[in-house]
Amino acid sequence: MYKLPGNSHPMYSESEEASGSVVESGSELEDHHTLSPAQRRTVRGNGGARSDSFEESSGTPRELGARSPEEVYVMDTSFIVELETLSDLVRCAERCLVVVPLKVKDELYGLKEGVSNAGGMLRLLEKGSHPSTYSGIRLQKPREASKRIMSVQRNNDDHILACACYFKEKGYKIKLLTGDGVLKLKAHAEGLQAKDKVR
Repeated sequence: MYKLPGNSHPMYSESEEASGSVVESGSELEDHHTLSPAQRRTVRGNGGARSDSFEESSGTPRELGARSPEEVYVMDTSFIVELETLSDLVRCAERCLVVVPLKVKDELYGLKEGVSNAGGMLRLLEKGSHPSTYSGIRLQKPREASKRIMSVQRNNDDHILACACYFKEKGYKIKLLTGDGVLKLKAHAEGLQAKDKVR
């Protein structure tokens, strides 16, 4: 992880728009990239055709016509900075959810003036905070952290690990993208895949 002066930055503001029975909210898009596979069910519509939908905790289905992602990718700062190009991540996000942990976002802010990938990722996150430009790359939500890991967290790497473990606990297939040896060891101890390449 990159060690930077600890001024945190505010999260992107959230905006909500409602249309019929579907509600989307900025960085909290409630679609196939935020709900677990266990929450998805197939329902029969009025015309008899089948459509994929998700069920909220209240039990009300939201028919969004999208499937659960194959995998969730969580990455650390060093992985983003060392990428030759962000295009591989953009292509990956067409079928997977790519999550940038909050601690990584803070570090990217400190690097954006001198590291092109840092600024590029922040721009992708800005797009991801709006429903009309959401591409499958988004910022971690505050609740998306394993309570078990957070109870003993000691540094930024542990915050990133807690983000990855949260999605694992929800039943997703997880890949942690990092070139950091220590973080890889921690990930393997939690039963997570840890890679330094998108594929």
